[in-house]
Amino acid sequence: MRAIRMRETDARRTISRQLLESLRAKITSLEAEVERLNAEKLTAQVNSPSTSQRFSHGFNNVTSNESPASPKLQSKAITLEMSYASPQSSDPANTPIYQYIFQISNTDTTQNQSAYDQLNLDCDWSRHLPELPGVLLSREDHDVLLLRGFKYGTSWLLGLVPENFLSDMLLYLTTEQRQPFSTLRLEHYTPLLHCSLLAFASAFSENPAIKAPSTRARFALHAKQWLDNEFKYPGPCLARALMLLAEYHCGVGQKEVGYMYMGMSIRATRSTWSKDYGHAEGGRYSNPVDGCRQSWSAFCHDKIMALGYSQECELPVLHQDLPLPPIDNELDRRPWPLEPTSTSTIGAAPPRITTITFQETCRLMVIASHVIDIDKVSEEWHY
Repeated sequence: MRAIRMRETDARRTISRQLLESLRAKITSLEAEVERLNAEKLTAQVNSPSTSQRFSHGFNNVTSNESPASPKLQSKAITLEMSYASPQSSDPANTPIYQYIFQISNTDTTQNQSAYDQLNLDCDWSRHLPELPGVLLSREDHDVLLLRGFKYGTSWLLGLVPENFLSDMLLYLTTEQRQPFSTLRLEHYTPLLHCSLLAFASAFSENPAIKAPSTRARFALHAKQWLDNEFKYPGPCLARALMLLAEYHCGVGQKEVGYMYMGMSIRATRSTWSKDYGHAEGGRYSNPVDGCRQSWSAFCHDKIMALGYSQECELPVLHQDLPLPPIDNELDRRPWPLEPTSTSTIGAAPPRITTITFQETCRLMVIASHVIDIDKVSEEWHY
């Protein structure tokens, strides 16, 4: 009877604020533990010999020459080694990151600005951008294009984590090295990727001069000057840049050209895939999470283009033991920065949920690949 009365008392007890906070803390702790275990599982799967064999079912091994050892260049406040996150990290902790100009306070004097803000203000953001005759591209215009490109394209379909790109971008553009074809090689930023992203994202500009076909073409043409050099030493940025160029060409009605660039991106993915996973212990790029995202991105683009343009698929359905791209709850909870012209009255911006969206997109594309196969069999039967 006493036990029954105690349960009744517990049922009537009002949930206190302290209890809610402790439950939230426990949930956060458990989510972090799940993320850690998933990352360890993904790393173990990727680095195991049997997994490497399974991966080759979808991506053939392609050998390529390694680039020369990257020099350790000293920037004004950060070093090359600081730019790299651990293999399990999507957002390098305590690493300086490029800030959008509208996020930096313009009320402080130079003396009162932090070293971090000053580093961002000194960033040579336009170093590798093309000349745009008759078009004024301010840093605010540039930063809005980056933000919109991340929001409306690259994060949910390319698996590109903005924080990683922006961190490496700040490092690359605050060094003193200004040669057109720099030997400084980073995993998440290259001038090729930068210009390709702007060629894609300039379609989202509200400025008619910036989103004009001629301006977008200049970004794309300028990006392509790095292709030959990148083909010699393919890295993770190459495949994503080629995908963005493919999206750009398809978006302006040049679907045949876009189809060709998408094919090159798939082959670039195969090349970096074999280095990352088939020989992860000796490869230059050994982040299993980034490689997993990149490979699934190639798979998704391949299926979308096959469906949209009635073309053949380049990639088969990936092996069922290949892990889906992981979900990063910490990143998904973060809101997108508000644009300078935003009139939003929402007290707190909604979470971005990009990594879970990317994972669900991959699941849908697996289903789409079966639809393509069934449609192909049906056509062959009719013939």
